[in-house]
Amino acid sequence: MHPDTHFPGYLPDGSSIDIGNREGADEFIKKGGFLRFANHSIPKILDPLRKKDKPSHDDLEKLCNAYEIIGQFTGRCSPAVFQDYISRSELEKFFDHVNLSFKAISRLRGWKDRGSLQGENDQALFECALLSMFSHTSAVICALEMNVIRNLANLVSSLGERVPSRKESVRVCVIIANTISTLSSPEIDRSWPIDKALKRLEEEGALAQYIRCSVVCGDDLRVMNGLPSIYKHILASTALIKKYFVKGTPTGDVVEKILEEDARSNPDSKVICYLRDISKIAKTFSSDAILNTTTRNNMCRNCGKCEGEGEKFGNCSRCISAHYCSKKCQKDDWKKHKQVCKTTSKRQAKNEQADNQIINVFFQENLVPIMEKLISERKKLNVTSIADLNLEFDFVRTPTTFKVKETKLYFEGNKHNLPLWYDTDEERMN
Repeated sequence: MHPDTHFPGYLPDGSSIDIGNREGADEFIKKGGFLRFANHSIPKILDPLRKKDKPSHDDLEKLCNAYEIIGQFTGRCSPAVFQDYISRSELEKFFDHVNLSFKAISRLRGWKDRGSLQGENDQALFECALLSMFSHTSAVICALEMNVIRNLANLVSSLGERVPSRKESVRVCVIIANTISTLSSPEIDRSWPIDKALKRLEEEGALAQYIRCSVVCGDDLRVMNGLPSIYKHILASTALIKKYFVKGTPTGDVVEKILEEDARSNPDSKVICYLRDISKIAKTFSSDAILNTTTRNNMCRNCGKCEGEGEKFGNCSRCISAHYCSKKCQKDDWKKHKQVCKTTSKRQAKNEQADNQIINVFFQENLVPIMEKLISERKKLNVTSIADLNLEFDFVRTPTTFKVKETKLYFEGNKHNLPLWYDTDEERMN
């Protein structure tokens, strides 16, 4: 939709107004334009047309025109006007119609055979009405509560092992990405954390379908512009991966199936690279051997002794993450440990433990290159031993990377040498 497009919208009194710009769209809504659609056009005109088994060309044209008008004024109006003038009951009437439309689409031969939308009216529903509606928070929340997102996910899953055509996959991905970005936008009141938005989509079955569709979207800019931020956020949240991406969960099984089948045909795809990294992290939570190793074999921070069978080391009550084989070791280590020790909640400690599991697995899988790098840097930096070096891991980038730094730079000298995650509070440094 071009910003200067002239697009007439008809008001309840029969007059028309140009809704091809923000001022016109706002005026159209304020004067009851959408109310006319909700109370008259949707139940009396659009629903009967959608229910027809064999709608005529004129019927389909009416549907298409209606969706384009809805898309025009909802896409161009200001969020404040949308929020103030379009009531919940009006949105409910529209989304009732959308749910009816999804059922009709699922019965189309073109959808069953090719996962494709045949008519312009169905394409207009996705391209104009839904994409525009899903840029407004009240509409997204209403759609979630009326199972519109779930029904969209069910429409995609009705194809079974197949996915929609590339065009329809792009449409599905953009709608779901709009849902996430709208709910988590910092510009709205009481915005959702992105974790909560992703959790809700997973519950609706939409996260798995988003992943399936994103694989076939290729490099479509409408999808690729939002895709990295979604996948990178998933990669940065071990809690999300642990809950929704391990083997045996719906989304986790979808990821594994994609990596088994699609990764062979397009191994360098951005989506495949993201999924491969998510899968690696997820496997750290589903591997009993690794879990048992990390829970039983804690190492004493002072002397390096590991827990034996049936043995359990104590830990620092303040930060919870440092373990000691005896009170003497804890006392001897305090001078060094107090520089990094900080109060940690049980939840934070649990997340740190999960992060440590991921690091342990990465270390085991990349032991040779890590050791080669450590030895090389020890010579280059002229330090006494490998113990004087630290490893920095970056799990957000694809693929995962690591750097070797001199240990003293973390605790001594100029603050500019400290890594970004380091707590530079003066009281803790002294």
